[in-house]
Amino acid sequence: MRQLFEFLLLYFLFIIQAGVVQTGPDFTMLALIFFALHEEKITSTLLGFFVGLCVDLTNPNNFGVYIIIFTLISYGISRLRNFFYRSRWQIVIFTLITLGVKTAIGAVTGNSKPHPASIITIILTLILSPWVEPLLRPLFNSKK
Repeated sequence: MRQLFEFLLLYFLFIIQAGVVQTGPDFTMLALIFFALHEEKITSTLLGFFVGLCVDLTNPNNFGVYIIIFTLISYGISRLRNFFYRSRWQIVIFTLITLGVKTAIGAVTGNSKPHPASIITIILTLILSPWVEPLLRPLFNSKK
C-alpha cells in the first residue's frame, strides 16, 4: 500500500511540476531521490521508470531518454546509499550528482540546453533538497 502511495505522490508532484511551476524546483526528482534512499532496489527502480515515463510522455520527440535517466538514477542511488554516511546532507550530495547526470545526458541527447530557466530550476532544487527528508519521512514512517 505504501508503494502505491509513493507512485501517486510522484504522479501528483509531476502534475504540479509540469502544469504549474515549469521553471520551479524538480519536485519529482527530489521525491525520487528520497524514495531511492529508503526503498528496496526494485521498488526505487520502478519508481524511476514511472517518473521517466511521465516526463517522456510530455516530450515524445525523444521518447525513452528520461526513462533511462530516471531509472538509472534511482537504481544507482539505491545501490550507492550504503556507501555514504546517513545524514541530512546525503540527499544534497545525491541531488548534486543527479542534477549533473541529468544535465549531462540531456545535453548529449539534445533534450536540455543550458538557459536561464534550467539554471533557476537547478538552483531551486538544490535549495529545497535539505528539506525533503524532514518533509517526507513522517509521511512514510521510514525506519532507516
